[in-house]
Amino acid sequence: LRCYKNRFSSTQEIGVFEMKKSGLIPIDNPHQLFVDELTLSKPGTVISAVMEGSRALLVEIQALVVRSGYGMAKRTFLGVDPNRANLMLSTMEKNLGISLTQKDVILNIVGGFKVKEPTLDLGLVMAIVSSDQDCLIPRHLGIIGEVGITGELRVIPDADRRVVEFEKMGFKFCVLPAANRHLGESRGNMKLLYAANIREAIPFVFGKQFEFTKKENERD
Repeated sequence: LRCYKNRFSSTQEIGVFEMKKSGLIPIDNPHQLFVDELTLSKPGTVISAVMEGSRALLVEIQALVVRSGYGMAKRTFLGVDPNRANLMLSTMEKNLGISLTQKDVILNIVGGFKVKEPTLDLGLVMAIVSSDQDCLIPRHLGIIGEVGITGELRVIPDADRRVVEFEKMGFKFCVLPAANRHLGESRGNMKLLYAANIREAIPFVFGKQFEFTKKENERD
């Protein structure tokens, strides 16, 4: 439920409920609606954090990259801003040397969630790389960051609230832009990893020995 007019307080809030026989029941842990544990064991899945008002929510990004069987590669984006998604594809080709012009790219946000904020950029990039190279992303790794057209990672707002949600859910690592280094090296039992650009983020996600021709990578 979303409020559009409130004369006494902010409208930048969201409430998550479940309809049962007794009526609407508030959901204390809405992450369970947008994160599917079964799909996290497959390449192309990434967990990121978005803001809904003052509330941080974890969402699962799914990417599917396959060789196109037609003359022109298809682009299908569900729950993702198509302009940002296309921008990320061009940025990846320029800065990572990954060619996707002959491949279909499908992006989806689990649970029908629609996200437009650019802090999802780094998650989109890593999900696409994961699917394209058939490499798993560690289950306990969270990824957030806005990506510029030159591949740099830009500072993200409300980073502390997003990090807290990852820590609550038991994540061990979180990849962030280097511009958010003021958050420190850790938060509780979770280690914070900082990268200045998407190329620097690759080793944190796939391992230091990762190469773009590699087809297997174990999930830690």
